[in-house]
Amino acid sequence: MSLLAELKRRKVIHVAAAYLVVGWLVVQVASIGLPAFEAPAWALRAFILVVMLGFPIAAVMAWVFDRTPEGLKLETATLGNKRVYTVAAVLAALALGWFLRGGVSNDAAPATRELVRAVAALGERSTAVLPFVNMSSDKENEYFSDGLTETLLHKLAQVQELRVAARTSSFAFKGKQEDIRAIGRALGVATVVEGSVQRSGDTLRITAQLVRAADGSHIWSKNYDRPMADVFAIQDEIATSVAEALVGALMPESRAAMARGGTSDTAAYEAYMKGLQQQARGSFASLAESERMFRDALDRDPRYVDAMRALLWTWQDMMRTGMGRTIEFRDRAQPLIERLEALSPGDAATLAFNAEVALLQGDLATARTLYERAAAVDPDGVRTQVAYAGLLGFSDSASDSDSGDGAERGLAVLARPAELDPLNMRVHMTRSSLLSQLGRDADAQAAALRAHEIDRNAPAPHTVLKDLAARRGDAAQAIAWEMMSFRADPRDHEIASQIALSLATLGEFDAAQAWLAEAERLAPGHIFPAGMAIDIAYSGGDREQVLALGLALAPRRAEEVKYAWTAAMYSSCLAAQRLGRAAELRARLEGTGALPRQFDAAAFRALDAGQGSVEQVVTFAGFMISCLFTPDLDTPARREALLASLREILGPDWANPSYLWAVDGFLRGDRERTIAGLLRERDFGDTLRVAGRMADFAAFAGIDDDPRVIARIEKSRAQAVAQRKLLPQVLADRGLALTP
Repeated sequence: MSLLAELKRRKVIHVAAAYLVVGWLVVQVASIGLPAFEAPAWALRAFILVVMLGFPIAAVMAWVFDRTPEGLKLETATLGNKRVYTVAAVLAALALGWFLRGGVSNDAAPATRELVRAVAALGERSTAVLPFVNMSSDKENEYFSDGLTETLLHKLAQVQELRVAARTSSFAFKGKQEDIRAIGRALGVATVVEGSVQRSGDTLRITAQLVRAADGSHIWSKNYDRPMADVFAIQDEIATSVAEALVGALMPESRAAMARGGTSDTAAYEAYMKGLQQQARGSFASLAESERMFRDALDRDPRYVDAMRALLWTWQDMMRTGMGRTIEFRDRAQPLIERLEALSPGDAATLAFNAEVALLQGDLATARTLYERAAAVDPDGVRTQVAYAGLLGFSDSASDSDSGDGAERGLAVLARPAELDPLNMRVHMTRSSLLSQLGRDADAQAAALRAHEIDRNAPAPHTVLKDLAARRGDAAQAIAWEMMSFRADPRDHEIASQIALSLATLGEFDAAQAWLAEAERLAPGHIFPAGMAIDIAYSGGDREQVLALGLALAPRRAEEVKYAWTAAMYSSCLAAQRLGRAAELRARLEGTGALPRQFDAAAFRALDAGQGSVEQVVTFAGFMISCLFTPDLDTPARREALLASLREILGPDWANPSYLWAVDGFLRGDRERTIAGLLRERDFGDTLRVAGRMADFAAFAGIDDDPRVIARIEKSRAQAVAQRKLLPQVLADRGLALTP
């Protein structure tokens, strides 16, 4: 008799099939029942192990015993004993191996596991922490539930075996009644952590649960009724339970990483959570409030590492939005970065902040090295990775590389944050910028529109779309996007200032003055609209007004924001040169320490750099050559002295970027190099300002008779006229008005 026939005779196959069906049903019931009774995370796995071990035992019992009318009798087999016992032992070993390995994906039924694989782009050991619902009667406690969510997310992200969807994407579902399966697909995760927080005085009621995204079944859940003083223990317990349910027992390193950076001071923690809420809003008022909250947290706990990082991010956002000056960020950030470095050596955020400081000082190589290290330390840190990707693309732009190596590397770096944070606008905006650098305009537009779709009320994607329109010469559409950006953030004086300048470059001077007045109303005395006023006058050809404003603005270099002062001085020098008054403006710049009287490297290094970089000072001098080389001072020795300083301070390849070709050509007396640099003027589109700058520089450099230069100037003026004709209809199509 064959072994199969013997198995059938002894009813082993019948018993095995019945056991599998009953066992599967029992496991499904347990997967729902155990979490409901707040069983620990390991209980379900232990239950499944018992069921799995029972299978080979049941099969062996069916093989050994025969059921007769007289009851069970031991029956000795003549063949197959070794094979049956071997298979049973292997099955038992596999069950034990599964249990010791752990993992939620193995807890699921086979069909569920396949579904998890299909929807979880981040893998089976992945999760997203959705914003905990504020169930308190006081809606002002929203900051607490949001802060608790962020803390849990941060703790889980420290477990190396886990992939955790980033904050921006998780919070995109705040207040939305979305199906868990849809959320799982959108975020690419296998599981979701959700819960609620109810706070009454010093008492907390927190509910947390871990849910499979594939089918919505519960893996773990628990309720906590504790005093506020226990909030830190509750956070640790939830994070640990979720992590162990997903990856098994945690290694000591993971436990230590989850514990780092926090505080034991509840008042400091509350201030920190309020700061996070304000920081996420990103407006001028909310950033100022977040700064106050983070400072309060650090006053209460000076060693609160998470609050230090958050305060530095806020300062950086304030600098980038124009609320703070570049030099202020550097001077305020440096001492705090040093404190952070002492408390958390090798911290990725510390490396990233030091990279930002190096970048502000013009040290691109150091910034790139530091960001590369930061990205390696924290490969899942979305903000760090996005900044690093952007810097790689900027490296291409700064060196005027046509290879696109930096932009391609940047896109590769963005792949990971795009997985972890698919609903993060910054990821898509950075991707758009990199694609644009590579000449992939259609893909760049699609990425920018994706950012816009994520939040149609956010101003930043409008700005990216404006830049893309301007790059392709569509100035009217660029202005429309700028106006939509202002509609989204009507307190941003920088956007109003930019709209004023854009309108002036097309010849809409009355509307430009109206927008400039709006910017000055929003930020009285601020250097950004003051700088734009100079370029608006320059676009209109009023050189006398340009020079008068330039002389008044020259002493204000320390207030530099987003190169508004530098751009204004460039236009002022060109206007002064055409008026024969360049010496007057040069003397003002020398008197305020913006330019040296001598061109040796020591003289440049002795200057107060204003933005903290001798590289920036000497580059600025290169741009100001129309002020520096008036007829009485234009000598070969003076030109060679500036060339020598540029080489010594910036390096032998200082003239590689195309925006410095004209400077290099003028200083070396190379007419073709000067013309090539002028024709590659890096300005958005062909406008009146571009035409004016080209005409004035060409006259200064003695190349205004070149047919190529004349044709380019005429093209710029014609393009400005054509775009101005299109503007009214473009604005009308978007429901926009020419004036504020």
